[in-house]
Amino acid sequence: MKKNLKVCCCIIKKDLKTLILKRNSKGPRDGLWEFPGGKIEKGESELSCVIREVKEEIGLSLENINFFTRTKHEYDDVNVELIGFIAESHIISKPNLIVHSDYKWIKNSEFEKYAFPEANIKIIDELIESEKYFPEILSRIEIDYDSIYGYDLPLIHSSVDEIQKFLLTKNLKYLIKAIEIKPQIYLDESIDLNEIFYKIKPNQTLLNSMERKYINEKRLSPSSIAWTTYQHLIKLSYQIDDVRLKKIINKIELAIHSYKAKKITRNEFKKFMGRR
Repeated sequence: MKKNLKVCCCIIKKDLKTLILKRNSKGPRDGLWEFPGGKIEKGESELSCVIREVKEEIGLSLENINFFTRTKHEYDDVNVELIGFIAESHIISKPNLIVHSDYKWIKNSEFEKYAFPEANIKIIDELIESEKYFPEILSRIEIDYDSIYGYDLPLIHSSVDEIQKFLLTKNLKYLIKAIEIKPQIYLDESIDLNEIFYKIKPNQTLLNSMERKYINEKRLSPSSIAWTTYQHLIKLSYQIDDVRLKKIINKIELAIHSYKAKKITRNEFKKFMGRR
């Protein structure tokens, strides 16, 4: 009977590239490339596991690690559940190779050049898909907490936490979850960063306060983050025939119109859709 293993790994990003490591252990998947990580020890949480493994394998202490996705794969010798996390590091260029023989920082377009264990493929595919759909203009912005107001503060903060995870992971499921938690704050006035640079000219004085805050401080309200993303996806859908993309757009629209979150009227939903 095959063993069932639970394994955690971490996608480490730096300057739009991802760290991959070459396996140096003897075994059926020796010589393949992978993300840093390893087996969960008894009594250990998934997050604690990935923090420990990254420290043990490349000598890096990571903070602000976020869950990315999980997948299962049946090998001939073992069944593996692989839990993927994602983090960004601004301090590491050359990792300390403790249990690996080589490393590379690669772009998404380069993954196909390297052989990975099969369990990694779904994680890689989701990583590439997330970054393909993510508006690059949101890469270096911060949330404008001064713009957030209203009742149900615990729900608002939970929603904004999901927006923060979206900005860090580029995974659209966090954006959709954020809207589902508190749709009302995504009906606030907002700007679309895909369009703002058409307005910027020397000595421009007609920018509104939200536009000025973005230009001067790189801060955006949650509604502007959602609206910029939504408009980016709409434009992409005109350019490519992608079933997955259409489903994501539909999920965002359904989240805005969610009656689970109370008091989202049809008129409010039409207002959101009318901004298209």
